[in-house]
Amino acid sequence: SLFLSIGTTMEAVAAALIKQRRNLRIITNNIYVASMASSRSDYIVIITSGVVRPIDGGVTGVATVDFINQFKVDYAVMSTHGVEEDGSLLDYDYKEVSVMQAMMNNARVKFLGVDHTKFNSNALVRLGSITEFDKVFTDRAPADNMRKILDSAGVEWLTPPTRSS
Repeated sequence: SLFLSIGTTMEAVAAALIKQRRNLRIITNNIYVASMASSRSDYIVIITSGVVRPIDGGVTGVATVDFINQFKVDYAVMSTHGVEEDGSLLDYDYKEVSVMQAMMNNARVKFLGVDHTKFNSNALVRLGSITEFDKVFTDRAPADNMRKILDSAGVEWLTPPTRSS
């Protein structure tokens, strides 16, 4: 069982899961992820209650947090808008951050997916720390200072295998 949060990164994760994994239970606040995953007859897809944001199909708000808090899942898979040099995770929408914090609090294992541009981006609302995750998936190796933060916290970071021509 897993939580999948908002964003295009999570839509890519959902697409990969649909191709590779069977018999999943997905709880999401992303209407696009719910739509994609519900095409699989062996999946149980639960969409949160709350207010749908027209810009990205994200469902947020107090009702969403209350809904998430009813569950305890194996994995939370999420992304964020920005990662500060000290490892702080930042986003723009405090309602979305509240939902992601609830997902983190109700998951046994936490995965963060961020591409390299997130390490040079910031936002207003603090989600938490990159050190609260079990694994960080990114498209390029993090900078030296970020690798030190991750390594000292025991957070595994993974990049895609390089392809030889």
